[in-house]
This record gives sequence, structure tokens and C-alpha cells, in this order.
Amino acid sequence: KPYTNTLSPDPALRSNATNQLETSSRQHFAPDLDSLLSVLISTYKPSHIKNAAGLAIKNSLTSREVIRNEELIQRWKSVPDDIRMKVKDGLIQMLGDNKRPVFQFSSQAIAAIRAEELPLGMWSGLISQLLQIINTPERGVSLRQSATLVKLPEVLAAQSNEILTPVFSGARKEEPSPKVQLASVDALLDSLEFVCHNFEREGERNYIMQVICKATQSPTPDVQVAAFGCLVRIIQLYYLVFTYIAFQTSNEQTGDHCCNENLNQHLQGSPQRTWPKKGVAYGLASLCGCTCIETA
Repeated sequence: KPYTNTLSPDPALRSNATNQLETSSRQHFAPDLDSLLSVLISTYKPSHIKNAAGLAIKNSLTSREVIRNEELIQRWKSVPDDIRMKVKDGLIQMLGDNKRPVFQFSSQAIAAIRAEELPLGMWSGLISQLLQIINTPERGVSLRQSATLVKLPEVLAAQSNEILTPVFSGARKEEPSPKVQLASVDALLDSLEFVCHNFEREGERNYIMQVICKATQSPTPDVQVAAFGCLVRIIQLYYLVFTYIAFQTSNEQTGDHCCNENLNQHLQGSPQRTWPKKGVAYGLASLCGCTCIETA
């Protein structure tokens, strides 16, 4: 199969493989796409073979060159509906793969398809499929790392209520599984930039703040860290629309935790998240008026 050399360190082999794939795709695009998908979703193919198949699918759907990209879009539209749906479902499935190249190539291919189809109402099930993965913690990690949601702000903004409902269900303090709660709070953090309409409505804004502030009181340090991360990001994004009540809620319920030495260690030492320069606790101390931590 020519696609196996598309990741070869040898430039000649790589170029030859790319040319062979392109020639074949011009003549048999739909069957080739179906064949590549079968390799990508296979549970027994070696990782490097799956990576190559994922790259080939991605490159068959998107290009940095505007004219070439338009050609690829038109070619995708010519694929029979049943194969297009099969490809989309397969790519969504591979977002949960534990191999980084596989879910990265899959997310890039999904982003290319959604850019063309969602505005036309052709992929109405995408959001619900993504939400299902987000609320499955073991798969949600890969999904968040793939950054697919970051590439959907204009679509997600219009469906923020649909997204927030299951996220809040898992983020509440009543959630019995710390893993589910952590995944939900992390998903909320990823969602904050496109829920501006919810923060403009007082009742919804206060409910969001209540859920997050209660999460800062979780006995699980990682959940606390994620919740504080949400608070800092909310203040950065929506400070001007905060009411006195919402501000007081966050100030009163987070003050004690700003003083928690164990939490501060987690905030400053958490490798999987990027925090403001002085950490979450310092940001809250400065923005919420908490004087228990030196902010200078």
C-alpha cells in the first residue's frame, strides 16, 4: 500500500507515496477513502500503519492551499452519502484512540469536514457525538487533547445549552465519580469561550458560578484545580458582565481554598494544565480581593 510510506523519513519514498495516493484518489477516491478508514479503525494494524492511514485521510480532505482545498471539498461532496457517513463516524470513533497521531489526524479531518458541512446542516449529529465522548472520561482526554472543540466556536455558541446541560450534570458535587466530575469540569473549561450568551443572563450565570464554586470544595485535589482554572478563565473572559451577587458567591466560597497549602501545591505543580503566571490561587487572590495570599 503506498500510504505506508507517507510518513517515511526518506523524502523520495515519501514523495512517491504521496503521488501514488493522489493518482489513485483521482480515479477511485470513494473506494480508497473507505479502504483507508478500514485501516485506521482496525484494532490489529500496527500503529505506524494506522498513523499513515490517518494522515492520508486528512490530506485527502484538507490543504493549506486555497485552490487545492476547494478541489478537495468538491471531491468530498461527490462521495456517496453512505461512505461519507461511514467516514465521519469512523473519525469520531478514533478521537478516543490512545495513540496521539491517530486522534490528531482524525480531529484535523473532522475539522475539515465540519467546516464545509455544518453551515449547510449536513452533520447535525456531530455535536451530540462529541458530547457523548466528552462525558466518557477515558475517551474525553484524547478528545480534549485533539482540540476539536476549539475549532468549533461559531457552531458551539449556537448550541451552548445543549452542551452545558450534560457537562453540568457531571460537574455537580453530587456526581459520585471524581473522574467523571473532573472530565466535566475540564470540558466546561474548554467551553467557556463560546457560552457568552449564557453569562449575559443573570440566572444562568449564577447557576454556572454555583456549580463551579461548589466544585472548588471537592475533596479531590484535581477537581479543585480544574474548578479554580474555570474561575480564573471566567473572570478573564466575563469580568465586565459579573454582577455583585455572582462576584460575592465566588469570593465567599473560594476564600478558604486560596489558603489551602495542599491545593496551592497542586495549582502550581499541575503539569497537565497551563495556568496564569502566578497560578490560579494568586489570580483569584488578586481578582477576588482575597488577602490571604501575597500577590506581589
